[in-house]
Formats: sequence, structure tokens, C-alpha cells
Amino acid sequence: MADSATFVKFLGELDVPVGDVALEISRVELQLKALRSSNAELREIDPEGLDDDFQSAIVENEGLIVKQDAALVELRAALAKMIGGAHAAPVVAGGAAVASEPTASPAAPAAAAAADDGVYL
Repeated sequence: MADSATFVKFLGELDVPVGDVALEISRVELQLKALRSSNAELREIDPEGLDDDFQSAIVENEGLIVKQDAALVELRAALAKMIGGAHAAPVVAGGAAVASEPTASPAAPAAAAAADDGVYL
């Protein structure tokens, strides 16, 4: 696992502007919101979990949510380091403070962005 300094270096080698990282954070946040909303709707429509297609979509979405949550933590940590240096505030994910060190590899955000966008209602 890489630390956020390595990820920032990786972004720098790609010559990624800070604004692009911020836009990607917004895109991932919106995608996560849509995935979670879709899963809530699917569970509301099929509370007993009897529809195989709905259950399959929920499982697929949950897998993507995990990947995108990890990418979001890494992107936020990288952005904090890019704009705030070593004294950046902790990153908040899902309402809880988390360490500003990422938990996934440097390629995770790119891989997550290239991944399937999940199943929406």
C-alpha cells in the first residue's frame, strides 16, 4: 500500500492539476450518493430480498461502493497534501474522521474510475 505522498507524486508525474483532483472527488461523491440511493430504493421495493435481479444489483453496487470509498479517501488525502502540505486537516469519509493516509494503491482511483458505474434505478 502506498502512502498519500507517493500518490501525490504519482499525480504530479501525470501533471494532474489540483482542480482536476477536486472535480474527480465531486464526481466520485455523486456516484456514491447515487449508488447508495439506488440500493435503498431496491431494498424498499424488495424488502424480503426475493428478486434475484435486484439482489444482484445491490451486491454489484456494494462492491463498487467499497472501491469508490477507498478511491475517495485516497483522492481526498492527495488533494489535502497538494493544497495543504503536511499539516492538512484529517479527511472525513462517511461522516467520520479518518487518517489522511490512503488505504489503496496509487492506481486505485484510476481503476475505480474505469470500473463499471454500478446499477441504478
